[in-house]
Amino acid sequence: MTYAADQLDMSKSSVESRSWNFFNWYYFSLGSARLTAVSVVVYIQDNVSWGWGLGIPTIAMGIAFIVFLAGSPLYKKVKPGGSPLVRVTQVIVSAIRKRKAVAPEDSSLLYQNKELDAAISVHGRLLHTPQFK
Repeated sequence: MTYAADQLDMSKSSVESRSWNFFNWYYFSLGSARLTAVSVVVYIQDNVSWGWGLGIPTIAMGIAFIVFLAGSPLYKKVKPGGSPLVRVTQVIVSAIRKRKAVAPEDSSLLYQNKELDAAISVHGRLLHTPQFK
């Protein structure tokens, strides 16, 4: 099975799709707020008043926080499993030891540990990608 076929088999449900949609809109709003802050808000501070220049971003941040809280029930919450420092150290040590190893063409031949991966993945297994060879 190819990587593209793996992605098709792992399609998102409608709830997960809405969660990602909200997540993307949240970060789009943050980017728009930064752009506004360095252009429009500075203009307002220089030509209208500092009160309005500082009040507008405060109100916008309050609205963004309320929208974030309203959308948080849509997120899929996964409890952390173990120490992230141990996992990062394991990855670094494994990468150093296996830096000259050749990956198999078939991703099903790669190592899978469902018990270990269940705590850090939504579907119980990690996806493999040929991107970082």
